[in-house]
Amino acid sequence: MKNAIKNYIACNSTPKIIFEVGVLLFVVTLPLSTKMNTLMLWVFFAGSLQYVPLEDRILNFKINRVPIILFVLLYFTFVFTLLYTENISYGLRKLEKGLTLILIPLCILTHNKKDFNVKQIFSALGIGIFILMIICWYSIFQIIAENSRPWEQAKYFFQWVYASFNLVKPVDGHPSYIAVLMFLFLGAIYKGAMFSALRKHKLKMILITIPTLIFLLQLSSRIAMIALFCLVIIYFLKSVTVKNTILVALVVFVLGMLSYQFDFLGRKFDKMVDASGTIKFERYQRWSNILETLNDEDSVFFGVGYGDAPKLYERAYLKGKHYKALSENYNAHNQFIELLTGSGILAVGLFIYLFVLFASKTKLKGIALHFFIAFLLFSISESILERSQGVFMFSFLFSVVYILKQKPTEIETTA
Repeated sequence: MKNAIKNYIACNSTPKIIFEVGVLLFVVTLPLSTKMNTLMLWVFFAGSLQYVPLEDRILNFKINRVPIILFVLLYFTFVFTLLYTENISYGLRKLEKGLTLILIPLCILTHNKKDFNVKQIFSALGIGIFILMIICWYSIFQIIAENSRPWEQAKYFFQWVYASFNLVKPVDGHPSYIAVLMFLFLGAIYKGAMFSALRKHKLKMILITIPTLIFLLQLSSRIAMIALFCLVIIYFLKSVTVKNTILVALVVFVLGMLSYQFDFLGRKFDKMVDASGTIKFERYQRWSNILETLNDEDSVFFGVGYGDAPKLYERAYLKGKHYKALSENYNAHNQFIELLTGSGILAVGLFIYLFVLFASKTKLKGIALHFFIAFLLFSISESILERSQGVFMFSFLFSVVYILKQKPTEIETTA
């Protein structure tokens, strides 16, 4: 190990080392503390600025100008709303939080694809996930051990008291965001060509998969479970055989049973649709009230500005009697509605076009399919660009997967 590190340092320039180490540290900390992750992001930026010559960066910009311009335009729809929003200070906080929506794609997409090693990136993500799991489980075991009746308390390990937000409280995390990262990591090691050697070691795969799935179920993320189900069905439809049919049936059965048995997750699914098929998903009702309020106030085209979006949500929640959402100051929990409320139809169109461009460019092969499923569903259930972690995840993974899916000769031909 020591010799490998010495050889790496001896064979690479300082800017390259800073850049590559910065990328890996950024990815490792992505599931962890946002403050730590932000610090690593600036290390990554610093290495990138020194590593890529200006002429190469300009050339790569020309090749990847479409997604870069889309990200810039999307961000400037946020800026434009300052012209008509009343709460300027709140709108400025939105701009500050969303600035990396430009900086990360601009940084990555002005690189060459050979600058990124997808195996190392997802290996780093796996390391970050396992560090997270150790921290969170250690905290739970410590609480159980300190209880006057630890063996009695231990039976609640898979129930709401230690699930969802309670599970990731030690790292101040959000369960859905971490669940999406876990979904992408599992998809990479099971379907990514770069992990074909790992898949031959059944014991290693079991030791990685079982704790990750247990933690994923404890997170009680409906979106992660739905995304996993969708991915299994898609791969099944690509190759319909008796063996695959049995495997899919087994996976669906196990996921269904575990989701039901995991107290909190089972109850979350029960709240979505009743026995008659009527949607009783609370967020669906809130979305309807927000859209009604936007329409009643003739604000659909330009939105109300991000500074005034919380006030519109208050009016919508009062109208729909969503008192918990009102008292907790919930956002829309839907990125498309969040953009429509804040900056109108143009912002929604740009965001949708990013997904369309991504699908067209990558052909949704391999990891690209996993990203597309995860973030499309994630954008429907969460306002992902309202949290720094969400901006980091979306802009970084979009840009890396997009650039890695370029044809091998594309940059060389242009050069």
